[in-house]
Amino acid sequence: MEGTAHSDTATYSLTTSQHSLPMTLTASSLTSSLSALEIPEIMANVFGWLDDETANRTLILVCRQWYVWNRHRIFRDLYWNSDQTQEDLETSVLSRLVCEPNRLFCHIRVRYGDLDSALDKWRQLVAALAWADPLKRHVRDMEGAPGEDDIRSGGEEKDSRREREVEEDDAVGVVGTSSREGTSKPDDDGNRVLRHLTITGIVQFDSHMWQILSGLSYLTSLTVKVDSCGWVSMHNILNSCRYLEDLHLETTTWVSIPGSNWLVGDEGEGEDEDHHLSSMEGQPAQRRRLQTGPLALRSLVLRNAQFDQRALEAFLPFVPFLYRIQVAVWLPYLSRPSHGDRERLCQLLRTNCPLVRVFHFSYQGLHVIRTAPEDMDPVFDLCPRMTDWMISAVHFTPSLIKRFPQDVLTTLEIIGADCKHLHAYLCTTTHLQHLRAPRTRFPYEHMDIHLRSTEGYPHTGGVRGSGYEGEDQHQSVQDVAATVAKVWACRGLLTLKLAFSHMSNQPQASRIVFGYISRVCPQLQDLEICGPEGVRMDRKIRPTPMCMTLEGGFCLLSRLKRLERLCVGIVMLDLKLKDVDLAWIKGERGGSDGGGGGSEVLLLSGSKVRPRSGSTTSIKSIKKGWSTLLRREKEQELTRVQNFGQWVDSSPGDGGYGGVGKVAKTESGQSDTELEQSLQHLGLLEDVVLLLKEIDTNNNHSNINPGSKCWPNMRRMSIYSGNSLGESLEREYGRLLKASEQNTKEKEKEKGGGGLLAGIRSFVGSLVGMS
Repeated sequence: MEGTAHSDTATYSLTTSQHSLPMTLTASSLTSSLSALEIPEIMANVFGWLDDETANRTLILVCRQWYVWNRHRIFRDLYWNSDQTQEDLETSVLSRLVCEPNRLFCHIRVRYGDLDSALDKWRQLVAALAWADPLKRHVRDMEGAPGEDDIRSGGEEKDSRREREVEEDDAVGVVGTSSREGTSKPDDDGNRVLRHLTITGIVQFDSHMWQILSGLSYLTSLTVKVDSCGWVSMHNILNSCRYLEDLHLETTTWVSIPGSNWLVGDEGEGEDEDHHLSSMEGQPAQRRRLQTGPLALRSLVLRNAQFDQRALEAFLPFVPFLYRIQVAVWLPYLSRPSHGDRERLCQLLRTNCPLVRVFHFSYQGLHVIRTAPEDMDPVFDLCPRMTDWMISAVHFTPSLIKRFPQDVLTTLEIIGADCKHLHAYLCTTTHLQHLRAPRTRFPYEHMDIHLRSTEGYPHTGGVRGSGYEGEDQHQSVQDVAATVAKVWACRGLLTLKLAFSHMSNQPQASRIVFGYISRVCPQLQDLEICGPEGVRMDRKIRPTPMCMTLEGGFCLLSRLKRLERLCVGIVMLDLKLKDVDLAWIKGERGGSDGGGGGSEVLLLSGSKVRPRSGSTTSIKSIKKGWSTLLRREKEQELTRVQNFGQWVDSSPGDGGYGGVGKVAKTESGQSDTELEQSLQHLGLLEDVVLLLKEIDTNNNHSNINPGSKCWPNMRRMSIYSGNSLGESLEREYGRLLKASEQNTKEKEKEKGGGGLLAGIRSFVGSLVGMS
């Protein structure tokens, strides 16, 4: 999954050391014949082709020997959130640094500039990491260093002469290979050092952020995804993280990467930048390599970055192990690409980076920048069997889709807001496993296969991004309706990130989205969806959230039993939920205290979060409260069927609208009867009622079927919290429940205040009447 859900670009590493596999063979065992599965060197090469996610999911579970060989790859995650209190951070995060986690996820939200308390918490984290850094500990042991109290108080360690000597001795040959075979203590003990760092949130790309790198000497993976703008010194990143293999920089606005030489930097450089770039291009490749050793970098992803392409071209000879390069250059308004030769870049990659298998290069901006179809020829020549495609929305056309290697394409990432052919493609592809389009408008009407939101009339002409406007306007109304009604063919989808447009906060719209995803994509492990706010990203316009109440069908996602990460909404909003809206998350079978009358009761429970006393939810009471809505829904269904029948009679044609019965197909082309039946109640309130009964039945047999609990594999969840990393299921549920209790108290207070005010008014009125 996308790293849990966090490692989206996990790849095997040619530079991973093989010495980490312990030599369990003795002299006596060497005399006997050994199979290939018993030789550590051979197994190291086999395991090296599998990413860390696969190692955590499968390899360590095969047998004890394989667990020992791969225990250095087991994830030990630590999450830091600036929204937490100082005491919580010290007890739950900083104190765990001594346990030496290997992955750190940070979410920082700076609201008030340099005076924000989040920056004080950030500096404390930086100081704690610098104190726990193995390289700095080694230096302190050799020369003596300030005490721990001085470090934690916020003081910064100055690089000593001895520390620079240790770094120079440690970084010999190819960074990340020879250095790892040295005598470094962290590597000798199962690589117990911090190697992966992910930063998200709202913070400027400035010196405050990059201070954290000073305490991460052995970092191999750096991912930064923030909602801000600023600048990045590539020279400082590469110089601070000498073992870096994966670098991912992304922002919703733009980030500038200045400098003409990313390796050396431009400090004290008196030459003109263009002159320096030209001189670099004129040097032989061998002479340029002598300026620094080759880097261990294997994956480079830059989204919305501003830089000169010539600087990137001068950088390529020093990354011979590069496997993935995906660059989306951000251009200011009304500017045009300069030196944007994709063909030239592909030639340099073919010459200097022979291992490249994933490639993307495009220009993004406030205006649409289109390229001719033939401009993609160098990409297909460089990576003819590319499994992971990143493509601009404006370039995602039927002519390009036909050129995709459908039998090997498993990952698709869309850049841009308008991608009108996405739905049509998803209805035909069967091998797709990962779809990432978090800022792409996807009309939710595509999921309304029964046309319930329009009372039986087809969506014609009014659905933007539907794939049948523009060159498709010649299609008949029947063809258009049939296109909308098609169901996705990618039933094995593991990752889905999508922004839905044309959505309101009406319960029916949310039920359609939640119900469609839970039925058509049952294998999902990572789900990130949002409403129109995902595309607009305008802070001046208050976003409209999806309906997260029980009536809105959020509980329908509980069908996704393999879900490990769930993110609904990308902004922080007060949802004003009630206890009944959350009861199904922690639902357990419960009865009345007297032992009777509790045959259909869902009782909230949890190890840490407990409901208010008497907070129970009866399915019968829920259905009774919805009796009027359910009766009205049946009447609307009759009207929908009549309207649809009248439309079919008045619009004869070959295309026709066959309904879901003719478009739900399996991989072999046969009709998927089971899926058709499961989608019969899509968008109806009856679908929620049926699910609540199913949850109640499963909870009644929870001792027999432990897997029936809601989301047994859930690791991180975020429901309109503004934190894309999310929290544990327990903490996020507690946050939602706490907000629900606060809303209830406020309403009770307003109600009480209103009663007092009414009494005062009546008293004054009586006095006036008497006078």
